Amino acid sequence: MSEPVLQPDHQLTKNFSLYELTVTTNTALQEKNRIMSGEDLEKLRSLAVGLEDVRAELGVPIHVNSGRRIPELNGATAGSSKTSQHILCEAADLHPLGDLDLDHAFAILYLACKQKRLKFGQLIIEEANRDYGVARWIHFSVPGSLPKEKLGLVMKMVHGVYTVLEKID
Repeated sequence: MSEPVLQPDHQLTKNFSLYELTVTTNTALQEKNRIMSGEDLEKLRSLAVGLEDVRAELGVPIHVNSGRRIPELNGATAGSSKTSQHILCEAADLHPLGDLDLDHAFAILYLACKQKRLKFGQLIIEEANRDYGVARWIHFSVPGSLPKEKLGLVMKMVHGVYTVLEKID
């Protein structure tokens, strides 16, 4: 395992940079969130490849508002799970850009997962109360380290309550 170091910004794939997948509004933890091992960097690159597939399915650019989170950042993020794939460089929360609304984007991705055009770990449309109002986003993860019983879950989360829509094998 390589020694963690502060990683400089660079393209992981055509449309996603390291800094885009590690950005946080928690400025106190921003630099620390970009200190990672070579293994973490490769996992983040795999996530970026998955996000390229998401982008292609949607036909529009996407904005990643949360990718990698070190445990300290994850703990400071409202509603985050201690077992989050974000900690493992395996998940991103995103929004489509342009005129594509979130519900339609989720429906497109759900169908792509069902038709095996999109390799994924979990796909979740999420909604939560925040200080500024209700926030909504799509959570996409790569299979990575997910245990078999959680792999292929398509879910909806509203204010912390998860509902499984389907398990796709």
